[in-house]
Amino acid sequence: MAKFEVLGGDYDKGDGWIYLDGSFVFRKDGKIQKTIPHNRAREFDEATEASLERLRLSRLLPDLQAARLDDPATLAGPDIVLYFIDHTAVLIRADEKARQIIGERVQHGYTPRPPRQGDDDTPDRTGDY
Repeated sequence: MAKFEVLGGDYDKGDGWIYLDGSFVFRKDGKIQKTIPHNRAREFDEATEASLERLRLSRLLPDLQAARLDDPATLAGPDIVLYFIDHTAVLIRADEKARQIIGERVQHGYTPRPPRQGDDDTPDRTGDY
């Protein structure tokens, strides 16, 4: 079992976990809110304005902006948006084990990121050829 934090979306903020079989469990105030089999997850992606736009989830922008105010030191990696086949979605902050399970069980959507400074830099080559 791997844990994650629900940052917003169509399920209330709280915590959750993923069973090794891939089922997502969402919890609020210590009570199970919803359990969703992994095969109901349509895709996941890094939670960015671009990915929310691509998935037509602009309703999650306020939750994404609020999540960015959190302490970056708590991040194991970028926050994730999970999009389900019933068109519900959730923003989560997952630990490494949860990320691994999601990566194995759910299709990874891809939203290209804008170029960043240094992307076009070629590595310095040293040594004799």
